[in-house]
Amino acid sequence: MSDINTIINTCYETTSSSRVIANYSHIIPIVLSLILGTFVLVKSKYNFFSKVFFAFIVVFSMWLLGDWIIWTSNNYNLIYALWAPLDYLEIVFYVLGLYFAIVFVRKSDIHFVFKVILFLLTIPAFLITINQQSVTGFNYPVCEAFNSDFLGQYKLIFEGIILFIILIYAINPFFKKLSWKEIVPKLVVLGSMFLFLATFGITEYLASTTGYYEMNLYSLFLLPVLLVAIIYSVFELDIFNVKVLGSHYLVIGLIIFMGGQLFFITSNTNRL
Repeated sequence: MSDINTIINTCYETTSSSRVIANYSHIIPIVLSLILGTFVLVKSKYNFFSKVFFAFIVVFSMWLLGDWIIWTSNNYNLIYALWAPLDYLEIVFYVLGLYFAIVFVRKSDIHFVFKVILFLLTIPAFLITINQQSVTGFNYPVCEAFNSDFLGQYKLIFEGIILFIILIYAINPFFKKLSWKEIVPKLVVLGSMFLFLATFGITEYLASTTGYYEMNLYSLFLLPVLLVAIIYSVFELDIFNVKVLGSHYLVIGLIIFMGGQLFFITSNTNRL
């Protein structure tokens, strides 16, 4: 008897039209994020602030990698296995995003008690994931897993609270007697972080409730906004104390983004 996968692979059929976009919206941000994070970490001589930023980059890149495999793999078992921990990884990089925002504003580390609180808030998602309850089944015809309702609601509330805190930090400078020069770095960095995480969270929620997961791909196109803002902040505002010219590395970043279009351009004229 022939394997059903030799007749039709529904994982391929249901994602074939989106795979080119998935490649561009995942691979390019992963490469650029890790290059930027590593560069900042090394050039800042491994200071604490750059370590927090690098941790955020690494966890988010792990999420991107797992999500990319889900969009491009034809292996049911691999998709099901990687689908399970994505919600937990999402909660972790939201926590690290908040951690980064607080450290950026305070210019110092937070108290150990608050670190413990942030860690404990990730425990429910971790326990659900390792107990294999983060997904409740798999829909083979459309190659999608069923997410845990409890974890979905927990993630929604948790991320909403984090976004609210980041928003408060972003707009708070306007209520203080600060110069525009002091306001700009906070507005650029925190505003970009809020914009991306908010768009990411909203599309994640809408995708899970409607079953139209393709909208996640389009939210990831906002990642370059965050990366460009961080590049600007790193090199022009010097938030990591990295003494180099930002324009050179901004051009490198733009070259990478434009080069990534080769994943989906089909016209020879556009390719040239």
